[in-house]
Amino acid sequence: ENDYISIIKEFHKISTITIPRSVVLPDHFDVQLHGFADASTFAYDACVYIRCATPTGVFVNLLCSKSRVAPIKTTATIPRLELCANVLLAQLIHSVTSLLHLHFSRTFLWSDSTIALAWLRSPPDKYKLFVANRIAVIQELTRVEDWNHISSASNPADIRSRGATVQQLQDNSLWFYGPTFLTSSFENWPHKQGEPNHHEQLPETKHHEQLPETKHHEQLPET
Repeated sequence: ENDYISIIKEFHKISTITIPRSVVLPDHFDVQLHGFADASTFAYDACVYIRCATPTGVFVNLLCSKSRVAPIKTTATIPRLELCANVLLAQLIHSVTSLLHLHFSRTFLWSDSTIALAWLRSPPDKYKLFVANRIAVIQELTRVEDWNHISSASNPADIRSRGATVQQLQDNSLWFYGPTFLTSSFENWPHKQGEPNHHEQLPETKHHEQLPETKHHEQLPET
């Protein structure tokens, strides 16, 4: 009952949050899309920002976001949920680019999961069905080279994946304007690929059984 009352109170506070209607300034000369994804055991989230460069400076604003409640399953590991968040971001970015009649010079997609990033850079058929299907969707909707690694502290999607009250969101510059490095030059951005040290240690890889060797090998037919 107490949880229900708290949720109702939060709903009433939502009207106190205001978001600017205009996200693209008329005197812009470069517009980029930046998407972020993150997951926790509670939920996974994707959010998209527009980075607008003008003669007077660089402006970044939240464009849209989408969240999903994490499934209550023992098979829902954190890497799997992070991959689901990346799928959600891929779908959201695809919708944005299809609906907005704007020319985006670049699209950057950010995730703090090294395992999920390594997965989506690999052929889907290397992995078990759950992971393989989601890799295929991501690779169909986005370019693999657009995906980058970001720290959890700089990832705005981390805020909603872990849950936040209206008051916590109100004055949260990371949520409304993205990480501060976006307003600086490209040289100051994170440039790590974020891949694990050893690809062979990636989870969900298919296991191929090795056939026992025989002393005499039969000649295979040519056709």
